[in-house]
Amino acid sequence: MKTILLPTNFSKASQKALEFAIMIAQKADAKIIVAHAYTLTSINAEPIPVVFENVLEETQEYLKSQLDSICGYISSFKTDSGKTINTQYIIQYNIPEQEIKELATRHQVDLIVMGTNNPEGLQGLVGSTIQNMIENTNVPILVIHEDTPVKLFNKIDFAIEKVSEKISYVKNIINLASIFKSEITLLHVEQYARSFQEYEKNTESSTASIILNSVKKITSYDQIKYKTTLSDIVEEGLHKGLMEDNSDLLVLIYNERNWLDALFHKSVIKSVLKKFSLPVLILHSNKSQVNIS
Repeated sequence: MKTILLPTNFSKASQKALEFAIMIAQKADAKIIVAHAYTLTSINAEPIPVVFENVLEETQEYLKSQLDSICGYISSFKTDSGKTINTQYIIQYNIPEQEIKELATRHQVDLIVMGTNNPEGLQGLVGSTIQNMIENTNVPILVIHEDTPVKLFNKIDFAIEKVSEKISYVKNIINLASIFKSEITLLHVEQYARSFQEYEKNTESSTASIILNSVKKITSYDQIKYKTTLSDIVEEGLHKGLMEDNSDLLVLIYNERNWLDALFHKSVIKSVLKKFSLPVLILHSNKSQVNIS
Protein backbone atom coordinates (compact mmCIF):
# COMPACT_ATOMS: atom_id res chain seq x y z
CA MET A 1 0.00 0.00 0.00
CA LYS A 2 1.46 3.31 -1.05
CA THR A 3 -1.27 5.93 -0.75
CA ILE A 4 -4.22 6.40 1.62
CA LEU A 5 -6.87 9.03 0.87
CA LEU A 6 -8.48 10.58 3.94
CA PRO A 7 -11.48 12.80 3.11
CA THR A 8 -12.40 14.99 6.09
CA ASN A 9 -15.16 17.34 7.16
CA PHE A 10 -13.41 17.98 10.53
CA SER A 11 -16.06 16.04 12.46
CA LYS A 12 -15.44 13.60 15.32
CA ALA A 13 -15.97 10.77 12.84
CA SER A 14 -13.32 12.22 10.54
CA GLN A 15 -10.95 12.50 13.51
CA LYS A 16 -11.48 8.82 14.29
CA ALA A 17 -10.91 7.93 10.62
CA LEU A 18 -7.66 9.90 10.86
CA GLU A 19 -6.48 7.72 13.75
CA PHE A 20 -7.14 4.58 11.73
CA ALA A 21 -5.41 6.02 8.65
CA ILE A 22 -2.33 6.75 10.78
CA MET A 23 -2.40 3.24 12.26
CA ILE A 24 -2.46 1.68 8.79
CA ALA A 25 0.16 4.07 7.40
CA GLN A 26 2.49 3.19 10.27
CA LYS A 27 2.25 -0.50 9.43
CA ALA A 28 2.30 -0.13 5.64
CA ASP A 29 4.78 2.78 5.37
CA ALA A 30 2.12 4.60 3.33
CA LYS A 31 1.48 8.24 2.45
CA ILE A 32 -1.71 9.94 3.65
CA ILE A 33 -3.47 12.51 1.46
CA VAL A 34 -5.92 14.58 3.50
CA ALA A 35 -8.69 16.00 1.33
CA HIS A 36 -11.50 18.48 1.85
CA ALA A 37 -14.02 19.58 -0.77
CA TYR A 38 -16.59 22.29 -0.17
CA THR A 39 -19.16 24.52 -1.83
CA LEU A 40 -20.64 27.90 -0.93
CA THR A 41 -24.20 28.85 -1.87
CA SER A 42 -26.73 31.42 -0.85
CA ILE A 43 -30.26 30.71 0.34
CA ASN A 44 -31.53 30.36 -3.22
CA ALA A 45 -28.60 28.05 -4.04
CA GLU A 46 -26.86 30.70 -6.16
CA PRO A 47 -23.54 32.34 -5.15
CA ILE A 48 -23.86 35.97 -4.06
CA PRO A 49 -21.67 37.80 -6.63
CA VAL A 50 -20.76 40.82 -4.48
CA VAL A 51 -19.46 38.99 -1.42
CA PHE A 52 -18.82 35.52 -2.81
CA GLU A 53 -15.17 36.09 -3.69
CA ASN A 54 -14.32 37.48 -0.24
CA VAL A 55 -16.22 34.75 1.57
CA LEU A 56 -14.53 32.12 -0.56
CA GLU A 57 -11.08 33.51 0.23
CA GLU A 58 -11.79 33.67 3.96
CA THR A 59 -13.21 30.15 3.92
CA GLN A 60 -10.17 28.81 2.09
CA GLU A 61 -7.77 30.39 4.59
CA TYR A 62 -9.66 28.91 7.51
CA LEU A 63 -9.83 25.46 5.92
CA LYS A 64 -6.14 25.55 5.01
CA SER A 65 -5.24 26.25 8.64
CA GLN A 66 -7.36 23.28 9.72
CA LEU A 67 -5.75 21.00 7.15
CA ASP A 68 -2.27 22.27 8.05
CA SER A 69 -2.97 21.27 11.63
CA ILE A 70 -4.09 17.77 10.60
CA CYS A 71 -1.01 17.22 8.45
CA GLY A 72 1.20 18.47 11.27
CA TYR A 73 -0.41 15.94 13.58
CA ILE A 74 0.12 13.12 11.06
CA SER A 75 3.76 14.13 10.63
CA SER A 76 4.33 13.69 14.36
CA PHE A 77 4.00 9.92 13.86
CA LYS A 78 6.59 7.55 12.48
CA THR A 79 6.15 4.32 10.57
CA ASP A 80 7.24 1.00 12.02
CA SER A 81 10.40 1.36 9.93
CA GLY A 82 11.22 4.65 11.67
CA LYS A 83 10.24 7.08 8.90
CA THR A 84 8.04 10.14 9.40
CA ILE A 85 4.66 9.52 7.80
CA ASN A 86 4.53 11.36 4.48
CA THR A 87 1.44 13.55 4.15
CA GLN A 88 -0.09 16.40 2.19
CA TYR A 89 -3.47 18.09 2.00
CA ILE A 90 -5.66 18.99 -0.94
CA ILE A 91 -8.49 21.50 -0.75
CA GLN A 92 -10.88 22.00 -3.63
CA TYR A 93 -14.10 23.87 -4.35
CA ASN A 94 -16.10 20.87 -5.55
CA ILE A 95 -18.81 18.36 -4.68
CA PRO A 96 -17.20 15.98 -2.13
CA GLU A 97 -17.93 12.65 -3.82
CA GLN A 98 -16.83 13.98 -7.20
CA GLU A 99 -13.59 15.32 -5.77
CA ILE A 100 -12.86 12.06 -3.90
CA LYS A 101 -13.32 10.03 -7.09
CA GLU A 102 -11.04 12.35 -9.06
CA LEU A 103 -8.34 12.34 -6.38
CA ALA A 104 -8.48 8.56 -6.03
CA THR A 105 -7.79 8.20 -9.75
CA ARG A 106 -5.26 11.01 -10.08
CA HIS A 107 -3.12 9.86 -7.15
CA GLN A 108 -3.59 6.10 -7.70
CA VAL A 109 -5.02 5.71 -4.22
CA ASP A 110 -4.93 2.21 -2.70
CA LEU A 111 -7.40 2.81 0.14
CA ILE A 112 -9.99 5.44 1.09
CA VAL A 113 -10.59 5.87 4.83
CA MET A 114 -13.82 7.71 5.68
CA GLY A 115 -15.68 8.51 8.89
CA THR A 116 -19.43 8.36 9.37
CA ASN A 117 -21.09 10.44 12.05
CA ASN A 118 -23.83 8.15 13.26
CA PRO A 119 -23.84 4.34 13.37
CA GLU A 120 -27.61 4.48 13.92
CA GLY A 121 -28.42 6.61 10.94
CA LEU A 122 -25.60 7.06 8.42
CA GLN A 123 -27.25 10.37 7.63
CA GLY A 124 -26.06 13.73 6.43
CA LEU A 125 -23.32 14.69 4.00
CA VAL A 126 -20.74 12.16 5.14
CA GLY A 127 -23.20 9.26 5.06
CA SER A 128 -24.55 10.09 1.61
CA THR A 129 -21.01 10.58 0.30
CA ILE A 130 -20.00 7.11 1.54
CA GLN A 131 -23.00 5.48 -0.12
CA ASN A 132 -22.22 7.29 -3.36
CA MET A 133 -18.56 6.29 -3.24
CA ILE A 134 -19.36 2.63 -2.59
CA GLU A 135 -21.52 2.55 -5.70
CA ASN A 136 -19.26 4.61 -7.95
CA THR A 137 -15.64 3.77 -7.26
CA ASN A 138 -13.53 0.63 -7.40
CA VAL A 139 -11.14 1.75 -4.67
CA PRO A 140 -11.48 -0.12 -1.34
CA ILE A 141 -13.28 2.01 1.26
CA LEU A 142 -12.73 1.63 4.99
CA VAL A 143 -15.70 3.08 6.91
CA ILE A 144 -15.12 4.20 10.50
CA HIS A 145 -17.71 5.32 13.08
CA GLU A 146 -16.96 8.06 15.55
CA ASP A 147 -17.39 5.70 18.52
CA THR A 148 -15.15 2.95 17.14
CA PRO A 149 -12.17 2.17 19.42
CA VAL A 150 -8.84 2.35 17.59
CA LYS A 151 -7.47 -1.21 17.55
CA LEU A 152 -5.07 -3.17 15.42
CA PHE A 153 -6.74 -5.50 12.93
CA ASN A 154 -5.75 -8.69 14.72
CA LYS A 155 -8.93 -10.50 13.71
CA ILE A 156 -10.60 -9.96 10.34
CA ASP A 157 -13.96 -11.47 9.38
CA PHE A 158 -14.51 -11.75 5.63
CA ALA A 159 -18.22 -12.27 4.83
CA ILE A 160 -18.86 -14.71 1.99
CA GLU A 161 -22.38 -14.86 0.62
CA LYS A 162 -22.28 -18.46 -0.55
CA VAL A 163 -19.94 -21.33 0.18
CA SER A 164 -19.70 -21.75 -3.60
CA GLU A 165 -18.67 -18.11 -4.03
CA LYS A 166 -15.25 -17.62 -5.59
CA ILE A 167 -12.79 -18.02 -2.74
CA SER A 168 -10.29 -16.05 -4.81
CA TYR A 169 -11.78 -12.90 -3.25
CA VAL A 170 -9.79 -13.68 -0.11
CA LYS A 171 -6.64 -12.72 -2.00
CA ASN A 172 -7.88 -9.13 -1.88
CA ILE A 173 -7.15 -8.81 1.83
CA ILE A 174 -4.12 -11.06 2.29
CA ASN A 175 -1.72 -8.13 2.00
CA LEU A 176 -3.63 -6.10 4.56
CA ALA A 177 -3.82 -9.08 6.92
CA SER A 178 -0.11 -9.74 6.50
CA ILE A 179 1.05 -6.40 7.88
CA PHE A 180 -1.14 -6.84 10.97
CA LYS A 181 -0.47 -10.60 11.20
CA SER A 182 -4.24 -10.96 11.33
CA GLU A 183 -6.32 -14.09 11.69
CA ILE A 184 -8.88 -14.22 8.86
CA THR A 185 -12.26 -15.87 9.33
CA LEU A 186 -14.33 -16.62 6.23
CA LEU A 187 -17.79 -16.02 7.68
CA HIS A 188 -20.89 -17.47 6.03
CA VAL A 189 -24.46 -16.86 7.20
CA GLU A 190 -26.74 -19.85 6.64
CA GLN A 191 -30.53 -19.62 6.87
CA TYR A 192 -32.30 -21.56 9.61
CA ALA A 193 -35.01 -22.68 7.21
CA ARG A 194 -32.52 -24.42 4.98
CA SER A 195 -30.19 -25.61 7.70
CA PHE A 196 -32.45 -26.71 10.54
CA GLN A 197 -32.82 -30.24 9.28
CA GLU A 198 -29.65 -30.54 7.26
CA TYR A 199 -27.14 -28.65 9.38
CA GLU A 200 -24.77 -30.79 11.40
CA LYS A 201 -21.36 -30.12 12.84
CA ASN A 202 -19.75 -32.70 10.63
CA THR A 203 -21.36 -31.01 7.61
CA GLU A 204 -19.78 -27.70 8.57
CA SER A 205 -16.49 -29.46 9.19
CA SER A 206 -16.64 -31.01 5.73
CA THR A 207 -17.50 -27.66 4.11
CA ALA A 208 -14.73 -25.92 6.00
CA SER A 209 -12.24 -28.55 4.85
CA ILE A 210 -13.25 -28.12 1.20
CA ILE A 211 -13.10 -24.32 1.38
CA LEU A 212 -9.79 -24.15 3.23
CA ASN A 213 -8.24 -26.61 0.78
CA SER A 214 -9.37 -24.27 -2.01
CA VAL A 215 -7.83 -21.33 -0.19
CA LYS A 216 -4.51 -23.15 0.12
CA LYS A 217 -4.37 -23.37 -3.67
CA ILE A 218 -4.36 -19.60 -4.07
CA THR A 219 -2.40 -18.36 -1.03
CA SER A 220 0.21 -19.58 1.40
CA TYR A 221 -1.23 -17.38 4.17
CA ASP A 222 -1.99 -19.90 6.89
CA GLN A 223 -4.01 -17.88 9.42
CA ILE A 224 -7.36 -18.51 7.71
CA LYS A 225 -10.35 -20.39 9.07
CA TYR A 226 -13.99 -20.88 8.10
CA LYS A 227 -17.18 -20.70 10.12
CA THR A 228 -20.95 -20.69 9.61
CA THR A 229 -23.53 -18.84 11.67
CA LEU A 230 -27.27 -19.58 11.50
CA SER A 231 -29.72 -16.74 10.96
CA ASP A 232 -32.56 -15.85 8.61
CA ILE A 233 -31.37 -12.22 8.68
CA VAL A 234 -27.94 -11.69 7.17
CA GLU A 235 -27.03 -8.71 9.35
CA GLU A 236 -27.94 -10.59 12.54
CA GLY A 237 -25.87 -13.58 11.46
CA LEU A 238 -22.90 -11.36 10.70
CA HIS A 239 -23.21 -9.62 14.06
CA LYS A 240 -23.37 -12.96 15.87
CA GLY A 241 -20.24 -14.19 14.09
CA LEU A 242 -18.34 -10.96 14.74
CA MET A 243 -19.16 -11.05 18.44
CA GLU A 244 -18.12 -14.71 18.73
CA ASP A 245 -14.82 -13.97 17.00
CA ASN A 246 -14.23 -10.69 18.84
CA SER A 247 -13.42 -9.35 15.39
CA ASP A 248 -11.62 -6.05 14.72
CA LEU A 249 -12.67 -5.60 11.08
CA LEU A 250 -15.51 -6.77 8.83
CA VAL A 251 -14.88 -7.09 5.09
CA LEU A 252 -17.82 -7.00 2.68
CA ILE A 253 -17.92 -7.41 -1.09
CA TYR A 254 -20.05 -5.00 -3.11
CA ASN A 255 -21.16 -7.03 -6.11
CA GLU A 256 -22.15 -5.49 -9.42
CA ARG A 257 -24.85 -7.91 -10.57
CA ASN A 258 -28.35 -7.69 -11.96
CA TRP A 259 -30.61 -5.04 -10.45
CA LEU A 260 -32.27 -7.41 -7.95
CA ASP A 261 -28.97 -8.75 -6.60
CA ALA A 262 -27.54 -5.24 -6.55
CA LEU A 263 -30.52 -4.03 -4.52
CA PHE A 264 -29.97 -6.82 -2.00
CA HIS A 265 -26.28 -6.08 -1.60
CA LYS A 266 -26.92 -2.34 -1.25
CA SER A 267 -29.45 -2.96 1.49
CA VAL A 268 -27.19 -5.35 3.42
CA ILE A 269 -24.19 -3.03 3.26
CA LYS A 270 -26.30 0.00 4.16
CA SER A 271 -27.84 -1.84 7.12
CA VAL A 272 -24.43 -3.01 8.35
CA LEU A 273 -23.00 0.51 8.16
CA LYS A 274 -25.99 1.85 10.09
CA LYS A 275 -26.02 -0.72 12.86
CA PHE A 276 -22.39 -1.82 13.33
CA SER A 277 -19.75 0.32 15.03
CA LEU A 278 -17.02 -2.08 13.88
CA PRO A 279 -14.75 -0.82 11.07
CA VAL A 280 -16.09 -2.06 7.73
CA LEU A 281 -13.93 -2.48 4.62
CA ILE A 282 -15.87 -2.46 1.34
CA LEU A 283 -14.31 -4.16 -1.68
CA HIS A 284 -15.81 -4.22 -5.16
CA SER A 285 -16.03 -7.73 -6.60
CA ASN A 286 -12.71 -8.63 -8.26
CA LYS A 287 -11.86 -5.01 -8.95
CA SER A 288 -10.60 -4.01 -5.52
CA GLN A 289 -7.43 -5.12 -3.86
CA VAL A 290 -5.75 -3.60 -0.85
CA ASN A 291 -2.21 -3.62 -2.20
CA ILE A 292 0.65 -3.51 0.24
CA SER A 293 4.04 -3.86 -1.36
